[in-house]
Amino acid sequence: MRKYLLIFVLLLFSFALIYAGGTQEKPGKKKEAAKQEVQREKTPIEIYNPGYKFPTEKIQLSYWHVLGSRTGFQKLAEEIAKEYSAIHPNVSIVIRSIPNAQQRAIWSAAFEAHTAPDIGWVEAQVGLMAGAYRPAPDWVVKMMQDTFTPYALSLSKVGGKYYGYDGCEIDVGQMLYYRKDLFKESGLDAENPPEYLPGLIEAAKKLTKVDSSGKMTQAGIALRYAGGH
Repeated sequence: MRKYLLIFVLLLFSFALIYAGGTQEKPGKKKEAAKQEVQREKTPIEIYNPGYKFPTEKIQLSYWHVLGSRTGFQKLAEEIAKEYSAIHPNVSIVIRSIPNAQQRAIWSAAFEAHTAPDIGWVEAQVGLMAGAYRPAPDWVVKMMQDTFTPYALSLSKVGGKYYGYDGCEIDVGQMLYYRKDLFKESGLDAENPPEYLPGLIEAAKKLTKVDSSGKMTQAGIALRYAGGH
């Protein structure tokens, strides 16, 4: 079965910056152009795998994602792809936005038919069940270890191997946000929020309010995908 390189290759172009213009360069600007090239931000593969030899033949990469409902994401992805192709003109990137509600069916069918993309933003279990992922190379693992928290890193490890990297906002989005004013009002320590689940449950109970009829007027906690943030 052909296996597909998913997710982590995106890092190869996600941090790249264009450092050369498309117009003819004037002789007096050569030194400035060289200076700009030196100052260009290095991509992860240049940092963690400096000996890598970039291919020179024509390459077309395909990238699928399920974030089309997020305003501006498709445009951002296209801009990043364009910037990467400006640095590596032999590489073109075709981007497809998959409806989130249909992603499991589309991905499963693609894996079964061996038509999955080179790069993808996909629910990990969908590809794992299809045996469709390639283990992350050593330089990617090192990059992830330097970038992510141990918990976020652990989500990419299955059976002792790392597959791509986690992109579910574990490090930046799935955190505890709380209102200090409501904590104080409920007799909770606003400067020391709960660190573990039992404390979180107790705090949620104290923060919950109901009226005389038993109707909830203030929920003590709201979970993403289950009523808010």
